[in-house]
Amino acid sequence: MSESLPPVPRTEGLDTLNQIVQQALLLASEGKRGEARALFFSSNFNAPHWARQLHLGQFLLETGDHLDSIEQFSIVLDVAQQLGD
Repeated sequence: MSESLPPVPRTEGLDTLNQIVQQALLLASEGKRGEARALFFSSNFNAPHWARQLHLGQFLLETGDHLDSIEQFSIVLDVAQQLGD
């Protein structure tokens, strides 16, 4: 009935994602929230656009930016719905 989102390539592994999250947390703690967000769309992170938005949404949720995290999650859900049609 419903299809799942395509898998995120594992070639980069979780190490790259963890490094991005740690660096983003550091930047956010320094008040550089825009730079922190940009990390999730850098060329160092090899993932589909929807996966980047998912991880950005998780980061935003963790850092208390609830409204922006909802926006990112909504985009991911829209992609999932389109893939299911």
